[in-house]
Amino acid sequence: MGRGEFIAKVRHIAWVSYQIAAGQPYNVEINEDQMSSLLDGIEYLDYYPDPTVETNHENWMTMKKQQGWKYGRVKDFEAKTHPDLVPYEQLEEIEKRKDKSDMIVHTEANRLWEEIKHQRTKKGLKRV
Repeated sequence: MGRGEFIAKVRHIAWVSYQIAAGQPYNVEINEDQMSSLLDGIEYLDYYPDPTVETNHENWMTMKKQQGWKYGRVKDFEAKTHPDLVPYEQLEEIEKRKDKSDMIVHTEANRLWEEIKHQRTKKGLKRV
C-alpha cells in the first residue's frame, strides 16, 4: 500500500466515525468514488500544503462537478447528487466541522505514514 492509499483509508475511517456520531448514513467499505475523491484531495493538499478549509472544500466541489455530480438534497451515488455541493459558507455547521476534522486527520495520517516509513528504514526493512 502506498502513501496516498494509506492516507485515504485513514481519512475514510475518520469520516465514517464522524458520520456515525452525527447520525448520518455511511459506508464502512470505501467505494471507488470515495477513493478517487480522497486521492484528489491528497494530491491537492500535497500541492497546497497550507490551504484553508474553504479552499479545500472548493477543490472538492470542482472535482465532484467534473465527475458529473450536482447539488441534491440527498447524497446518491447513482444519481450523483450531493447536499454539500454548495459554497463552504452555506454548509451546515456539522459539515464544516467534518471538513475541519478531515484536514487534521489528513495531517496526522501523513505524519504517521512518515513515522512508519522512518521506523521501517531504521530497522533495515523494505521501504514503504
